[in-house]
Amino acid sequence: MNIDEFLKIYGLKKDDFRDYVIYRFGKDFWMTTKESYDFNKLRVNRKGIRIARQFSRGIKPTTTFVQLFGEKIKKNVVFIKKEDLKEFINGGTVPAQGNPEYRFVVVKCNGFTIGVGLYKEGEVKSQIPRARRIVDQNLMD
Repeated sequence: MNIDEFLKIYGLKKDDFRDYVIYRFGKDFWMTTKESYDFNKLRVNRKGIRIARQFSRGIKPTTTFVQLFGEKIKKNVVFIKKEDLKEFINGGTVPAQGNPEYRFVVVKCNGFTIGVGLYKEGEVKSQIPRARRIVDQNLMD
């Protein structure tokens, strides 16, 4: 899969990212500014943020990418209820509303992009990285 196919899955236009360079490094897609991409005075492993990873069964956007660009994402979006938000953020599976065509979906709640989920039969399993989950349960009460 290439970057054009990835953008199409989520209803994104290449023009939305005209100020950025998107490149592939191994199984990952990365995004950076043109200035950063052209900067060669220091040796670095990768430039920018990882926006997606290629798996054998598809391509999965990163939580960072969907949180930064969620307002532009028009396809393969599902919605969860506020009362299910804590469970989802902490790695759970919750009911979801939507009609996605792709297994990795963008999850939104009350107008906010929350992250990425794995959709199956009306439910979405959180794909939020463990390091970004809320540990203090009192924060969500």
